[in-house]
Amino acid sequence: MKICNKYLIFLFIFFFSIDLFSQINHVEKIKDIKLDTTDIDPYSFLPLNVGNFWQYAFLDEIVLEEYVHKDSLLNDNSRLIYLIYNGINYNTPSLIIDTAYRVYSWHPFLPYWEFLYKLDAKINEEWWIRHLTADTTVGDFKRVEEVYYGSYLGVETTFKNIAEFSREIIGGEYIDIFRGREIIASGLGVVLKYDDFLGKPPEYLLSAVIDGDTLGTIVSVEDIEPSVIEDSFHLAQNYPNPFNASTTISYCIANNGTVLLRVFDILGHELSTLVNENQAAGEYSLQFNALDIPSGIYIYQLIANSRKISSKKMIYLK
Repeated sequence: MKICNKYLIFLFIFFFSIDLFSQINHVEKIKDIKLDTTDIDPYSFLPLNVGNFWQYAFLDEIVLEEYVHKDSLLNDNSRLIYLIYNGINYNTPSLIIDTAYRVYSWHPFLPYWEFLYKLDAKINEEWWIRHLTADTTVGDFKRVEEVYYGSYLGVETTFKNIAEFSREIIGGEYIDIFRGREIIASGLGVVLKYDDFLGKPPEYLLSAVIDGDTLGTIVSVEDIEPSVIEDSFHLAQNYPNPFNASTTISYCIANNGTVLLRVFDILGHELSTLVNENQAAGEYSLQFNALDIPSGIYIYQLIANSRKISSKKMIYLK
């Protein structure tokens, strides 16, 4: 029965990924000229100068805005980058870039830095992002799958196609499970984000201001539909996913009020109520322990003030 459940999970992932990539294909407006090496400055793949700005969209609706509002140098000449996300200033560094071209990201819900990019990585080069247990042979890693020359937003430049995987031990064998994809471009930064293969649509670069040059058409806040601006109401993808035994669920609510967080099976049967209380506006994080349920796909749903609802899928593998 366990084997059957795992095959169903992998089939679900496969077909769900195909559906999302059919939406991504129109984003990659590039020439198919592949490169094995490049002499381009690695730092140019993430141009994080103060004042630079990016707008990301899905189906031409703005879903994310990033703005570099300040930076600073550490004693070892590493740079701290402070970003504003969708108008929210967390007043903490968002990224750190060291002199070896390594980029680390601060997760707003989890108290640690993760190894986000190795900007000078070549084709097929891999690096660990995080280890989920004391076993350093399993965890999440990224790999450069392609380096090629193309154009985007009218800029001809070099691109790196980076895939993310989770390496798990399943049935005594190492299995690499695809988690997402990013494409970064010299002089542009990230042009495609596909961070979670379940529950989150791809985000592509719609417009940007890079070192004073405007690329694409900047959409003003007044032009964005009210439904796109969620007033900081957000349910994050559980981490890790897939998971074994326990996983972290994080969320953010904009206003004080009643919060309900529940877990359902794939047929809609409620399994657990994780939160059912009044909470103040802010960010929250908790652990979901899957002790007495079988491997499979589950849904967790957040409801705030009986009117804002968000749901995501998660995969439990014993």
